[in-house]
Amino acid sequence: MAPRAKAMGPGFLAHTLPWMGLGYAVLSAKDFLRGRTPRDPTDLQTLLESIAQTGFLAPASDAVSKIHAEGVGRIDEMILGTTYGEVKDLAKIVGAYWSGEDGGKKTLDLVISNTPGANIWYAQQLLNITVIDRLNETISPGFRARQDAYFASRGQKRIGPQ
Repeated sequence: MAPRAKAMGPGFLAHTLPWMGLGYAVLSAKDFLRGRTPRDPTDLQTLLESIAQTGFLAPASDAVSKIHAEGVGRIDEMILGTTYGEVKDLAKIVGAYWSGEDGGKKTLDLVISNTPGANIWYAQQLLNITVIDRLNETISPGFRARQDAYFASRGQKRIGPQ
């Protein structure tokens, strides 16, 4: 793609910038559906996330973000499958409880990841407002305040029920 962009010269931006605007519109819609205000469009992180939303360099950005988020420690799960991965996660939770660590958040994450329909955008927001945020607050007091501070650091605030 880079040689093509070089061959096109500045005209390359005429094709790219509208897609970045569309990416920002998608991010704003997703934020609204999650109960947040739109992000600052002049922020570099927002710009990069807008590019990722467009599908521009999608394979590379997906691979980089997955490696950044999970590291390379899940190669065994890619080879042995999802059931192995779930058993491995369950073993980590049991190990955390046996060693005296608080495994509440890990348990909640495992339950949510295995709840059918919990990742559908409208169900996810409803589940967050009614159940998950309260459970997170119980597991880790001050969760909502930390989440609100994170939103504020991005120039956003919570929309809907407080």
